[in-house]
Amino acid sequence: MGSEIVNASVLEVPLWQRYADQFPVRENLIYLNHAAVAPLPRRCADALKHLHAAYSSRNDPEIAAHLGEVLWKVGQHDEAQKIWRAALNENPNHESLITVMEKYRP
Repeated sequence: MGSEIVNASVLEVPLWQRYADQFPVRENLIYLNHAAVAPLPRRCADALKHLHAAYSSRNDPEIAAHLGEVLWKVGQHDEAQKIWRAALNENPNHESLITVMEKYRP
């Protein structure tokens, strides 16, 4: 039984590589895990930079929800609401967006 445990722990291919095609943003996840140890203002600034770039290139309601949430956390409530409202106008039934907006309702 002990040898089964050793054999199971010595895999030819790391587990994350087996599923890499299902997680195309793994580089971002690695970055986010690394960024989690950074001070909060730097994490928010980094997140805002990446979320603004992502939202500029793809007007996606999920990105809008996250962008607005970070904006809210740094005190930019008006800007967060502006982004949420614009995204909601184009995607009135998007659950994640609605949930975030209700969470931060003034």
